[in-house]
Amino acid sequence: ELIKDHRHRLKVYTLALEHLYTEIVLWREAQKEYKNQLALWGQFKQEFRVSLSSEEAARVAALLENISSALEIEKYKLAASLSDQMTKIYRDWPPRYQQELIGRATPSMVEIPSGTFVMGDSNGQGQKDELPVSKLEIQAFSMSETEITFAQYDAYLISEAMTLNDDAGWGRGKRPLINVDYASAMAFAEWLSEKTQRNFDLPSEKQWEYAARANQQSTYAFGDDLTQKARCEGCDAWGQTQTTTVKTFPANNFGLFDMHGNVWEWVKDCY
Repeated sequence: ELIKDHRHRLKVYTLALEHLYTEIVLWREAQKEYKNQLALWGQFKQEFRVSLSSEEAARVAALLENISSALEIEKYKLAASLSDQMTKIYRDWPPRYQQELIGRATPSMVEIPSGTFVMGDSNGQGQKDELPVSKLEIQAFSMSETEITFAQYDAYLISEAMTLNDDAGWGRGKRPLINVDYASAMAFAEWLSEKTQRNFDLPSEKQWEYAARANQQSTYAFGDDLTQKARCEGCDAWGQTQTTTVKTFPANNFGLFDMHGNVWEWVKDCY
């Protein structure tokens, strides 16, 4: 019965979307015809500008303007109708599918052990705001194994019927999420906490740096050279200028991937 109900819903939604598609096709045809008529009107004015009265010209121009406005209104109606249909599809999915989306959005976590480390520019190769260096103690915590991917974040957005993030043409799926602001990153963590009944949050800056160093004293977790060990400007011998899928390069000693390169990552605070 549950499968039968799901199939019925899917059939209704499919028919609704097919109807919308037909309306969009008709709208595009009407818009094309309008542009044709507009071009003909331009030619007509050139050919008959002497015999055409100002009243007639104004009347035709007004009609064309009305048609243009009507087409714009129809375009926005179609966009709104499509948005409503997609929202209904996602929000009306049975709880089982909502749980599936939550599962897709939830990252794999890695246990980071407690310890001490020197935070800041200890090698003299960083920025001024990384000074002075400080020796800090860190309590054990968990961190996502990889950067949050488009696949994970898309599952969250779909579950909440929100617009998907722009991928800048670089690809989605297992590529790290881009074009996300601090507030959206925090909202995602809060949503995960609510849906899973677990405590998700952005890492603090000192947690992030401790996790990135992974008990190494070198410039990077892999030594002093990142060539072919990360995707970043100047360190990827392949010459790529966009992100790569997560786990393309080896994990650090804590089992975390892409702590160097790929994308900038949000932290909850500035130490």
